[in-house]
Amino acid sequence: MKTITRFSIAFAILTACAFAQAPGMPQFSADMTSTSRQAEPVKGKIFFDKGNMRMDMSTQRGEMSMIRDNSAKTTYMLMHERKMVMEVKDGAAAARRGPRMPDVKAYDPGNPCANEEGVTCKKVGDENVNGRDCEKWEFTSSDASKNRTLWIDKKLHFPVKSVSPDATVEFTNIKEGPQDKSHFEVPSDYQKFDPAMMGGQGRGPGL
Repeated sequence: MKTITRFSIAFAILTACAFAQAPGMPQFSADMTSTSRQAEPVKGKIFFDKGNMRMDMSTQRGEMSMIRDNSAKTTYMLMHERKMVMEVKDGAAAARRGPRMPDVKAYDPGNPCANEEGVTCKKVGDENVNGRDCEKWEFTSSDASKNRTLWIDKKLHFPVKSVSPDATVEFTNIKEGPQDKSHFEVPSDYQKFDPAMMGGQGRGPGL
């Protein structure tokens, strides 16, 4: 399923970027642009509120969204033109081939790699990135694929920009404040799609 594959790649990139969650649970929206060697450039909009996240994207197959409900440990992929939703529980077999959302974790402002085994990091400066005051950190690991540079927002403890060997992710037009709860809800008229109905191959209707 090419569309879902592109989504999976995009969110795998964001996972590597390691979304930061400040102790006060930041609330904001932002525009996102990612470029990688594995996929075409991706543009979208993200909403973040009290640990829940939503990503809207325009694809060649239509308008699509992903919603991450951390309390339910569930990711939802919405196919708007078809009014269908794919639901993936954490740990489910479909999660290995279906949509992925970035892990949400707290960054220690003094040592942002504290919880990453085998990874060291050092602050290399302060920079203003996309209108936000950031600390620039270099992350180094014996696994070169985990090496990356993050520009972490001093207020949100969130990476405004991330550069890794395979991808660059940037967030612009950051707007702080509570987000509309409807962003994180699945429309009631959407039909549930089960990949198992297609022989477990993860192929979506018409995709």
